[in-house]
Amino acid sequence: MIKMRDFSQRDIPPLLELLHADQLPAQPRTTAHDVQCALAGQTTIDQKWWEALAGIRTIVATQGNDILGAASYGVQKTDRRGTLQPDGSGCLLWLHARENRPVIEALLAAVLASLQECPRVYAFWFATPLTVGIEGLPLAHRPVTHQVLCEHHFVGKDDWLYMAGPITTQAEQVADVERTAHGWKLSLQEGDERIAEADVSLGKNRLGVLHWLWVREDRRGHGLGTRLFFQARKLLSDAGAHTVLLFVDHDDPVERDRTPAIRLYQRHGFEVIDHLWSYWRGTPPPWLATP
Repeated sequence: MIKMRDFSQRDIPPLLELLHADQLPAQPRTTAHDVQCALAGQTTIDQKWWEALAGIRTIVATQGNDILGAASYGVQKTDRRGTLQPDGSGCLLWLHARENRPVIEALLAAVLASLQECPRVYAFWFATPLTVGIEGLPLAHRPVTHQVLCEHHFVGKDDWLYMAGPITTQAEQVADVERTAHGWKLSLQEGDERIAEADVSLGKNRLGVLHWLWVREDRRGHGLGTRLFFQARKLLSDAGAHTVLLFVDHDDPVERDRTPAIRLYQRHGFEVIDHLWSYWRGTPPPWLATP
């Protein structure tokens, strides 16, 4: 029989085994320090979402002395002054159970029972300290979790492509580089107008991350994006990176067509590892609601 209890510090070693079983290609192994940061909500990515949580609870599914799975969740504060306008919605932050359906179902049932008063529940909506930049559920690697969420009336959307590829050691410097709190910003201006920019950072285990690359629409199609892409990868190489991760937001192809960018990345050796999905249950999020 599967039982639930609150997470304790002695559960970190078996939790790490669960996390490593779900580890995605190109991702570093999760450490005990990463787990402690996740439990405390200490993160540098999607920080505003974490700060909007009133508290975090982590539970484990057990059978005898064995830990079969774990999940972490919280509730948004009801203070509407923040940019996210938190409204008391629940958030399933992460769940790992070796894709064992009965364990996933038991964990999800326990989380939903605890969040039953929430107007909606988000799931896998933002990145955690357990990975480098993974903002969603990797569908191809976690199909059972996806199916269980859908069976429990979660609505999913394909938000991001998770890609990985090589650094480069040669590149033309086309953009100015500015050090930021978490990495570097590359920007190219003509007069007072910004026409292209990119944001990069160096994650643990010397993993380079390209968070954002943008070229103004009227300047596209002339190779500027390619040159900026090369400069960003060389910057990461100079900083010690051996691999570059990409996260492409392709959830709204009408508003922003990412096809040219994806072709650029693939042309230079980047491969799609997975699609990252996010979910909600209950009333639609305010920005998705029909007027």
